[in-house]
Amino acid sequence: MFKKITVLIVVLLSLTLTWYIRQYNSKHTSAQIGKTLIVGTSADYYPFAFIKDDEYAGFDLDIIKKIGNIINKDIIIKNMPFNTLLIELRLGHIDMIAAGMTPSPARARKILYTNPYLTNDPLIAVSMPENLISSDPNKLLDKKVVVNLGYTADNYLTQQLKMEPLRLDTIGDLFLALQNRHAKVVIGAKSTLTPYLKKHIDKQYNVVQLDAPSETYAFAVSLTDKKLATRINQALQTMQENGILKVIKNKWGF
Repeated sequence: MFKKITVLIVVLLSLTLTWYIRQYNSKHTSAQIGKTLIVGTSADYYPFAFIKDDEYAGFDLDIIKKIGNIINKDIIIKNMPFNTLLIELRLGHIDMIAAGMTPSPARARKILYTNPYLTNDPLIAVSMPENLISSDPNKLLDKKVVVNLGYTADNYLTQQLKMEPLRLDTIGDLFLALQNRHAKVVIGAKSTLTPYLKKHIDKQYNVVQLDAPSETYAFAVSLTDKKLATRINQALQTMQENGILKVIKNKWGF
């Protein structure tokens, strides 16, 4: 009888110890996760996010790092194709998206946007010298247009103008298609196409600002993470008030 009681006590102590260990590990893991903000981006979209000297850099990422400081979060950047960001966010593999993303009604049904951190970025059209272009988007309907896959120019042409543009992944790919005459017009945000044009001043292009909606940029979090969105919005407001946001905008030419 004594042996049975001893065995029972040992088992109970073992179970109790196991429970306490699991509770400790759970709390410890939660604390570690709570200090980290996993940010998904697509680092092929200069100047918002790109890779320089094996490091992630860009306008969006500068803002995110400052936000991390304000809300006391360690930032981890995860680079992935733009068209997978929403899926990764909804699966919980990342906490937020920072990738030059423009809010849209379709996306807003799936994710929660923060307040904008940049507005009034117009769409521009670029062509080779022999192909004259108009500021009227409707006059581009008969031309072969190339855009960045998934970004605002793509959505605008597809949804508003009912066009089917050629979709490529990077700015370099867009201009390569233009130079090789696989497309007649590149359409994209002024902020992303202008740096390429300035870098390649030896080449001649026609450049026209389109009579189309300007781009607005915001970060995105899960629909279930309203608290994080609120904290990011508060941080953006702080950065606006203390001038940090303006300094970052000036750094990147906005």
